[in-house]
Amino acid sequence: MKVKYFFSLLLVVTFALCGCNVTLDSEFKIEKATGRCIFDKINDHDAYVALRDSNETITVDSVPGLVIEKSEEDGELCFPWSRLGQEHYCTPFSLYISDVNFDGYDDVCVMNLKGSGVISADITIYDFHYRNIIYTLEGRSERRDYRFKIIDGEFVIIDCPMASDSISRIGHFINKNDKKVNVEWEDISSSLEE
Repeated sequence: MKVKYFFSLLLVVTFALCGCNVTLDSEFKIEKATGRCIFDKINDHDAYVALRDSNETITVDSVPGLVIEKSEEDGELCFPWSRLGQEHYCTPFSLYISDVNFDGYDDVCVMNLKGSGVISADITIYDFHYRNIIYTLEGRSERRDYRFKIIDGEFVIIDCPMASDSISRIGHFINKNDKKVNVEWEDISSSLEE
């Protein structure tokens, strides 16, 4: 990724020095997705417990129709999928808000744990404004876990080997001006604690 931008910069400098009159049209804007954490049981369990035990209904102004409340079944925080035409509830392990497709509306980004015996962490992104699911990553067959995280102000996807704290890749949401979810993966090797 850094090499691509270096060569683009080198090309612009070369044209400027040569006096060439050329307009470069970038394929996409270099724009980071920002987001905010509503709750995250894995990364901040104490804050989740405090929020859950407050007995307050949680709404998010930037996502009309999103209401987070306690489940009558198990007392965990959940939200109804009725806005998406579903009858059941989603009880996520983490819930973030971010405009990942850069359409001007915040999307609801959830991470769930699935399975029995071998558990995988999968992610789903809901577009509440247009009432549909716009992105999913399920890693069970590939023995991968996917999580959301905010790193240096940027909302990203973390790809880890299943049941591990080491990060294999970071997924950056990229604005290609097409109002779709575009993820550019960066291979890295580090710990989630960094």
